[in-house]
Amino acid sequence: MDSPLVKTDGFVNIDEAETEFTFYDSNAFERAKLELSDDRRIVFSYTTAYDKAEDVWRIQFNRQDSVTHHEIRFATVYLSGKGVTPLIAYDE
Repeated sequence: MDSPLVKTDGFVNIDEAETEFTFYDSNAFERAKLELSDDRRIVFSYTTAYDKAEDVWRIQFNRQDSVTHHEIRFATVYLSGKGVTPLIAYDE
């Protein structure tokens, strides 16, 4: 398996969010989705995790393979606790 591509600059989310994110709303997901540009239309599902010690959100976006119909990961967006994007890892 090839290692993912990593993006470390040129992000949309460069300013802090006006509200805090919680697991009970979709604010972190919606903010992270802004980083996907045209790829956001192919989101099949996503998972969200928060590391309280590091104050970092991880939003993993998945899509469905058109041939096998298996769900595959294609982008993982990391957000600071304030909603600023420091890193995106792509699987392709």
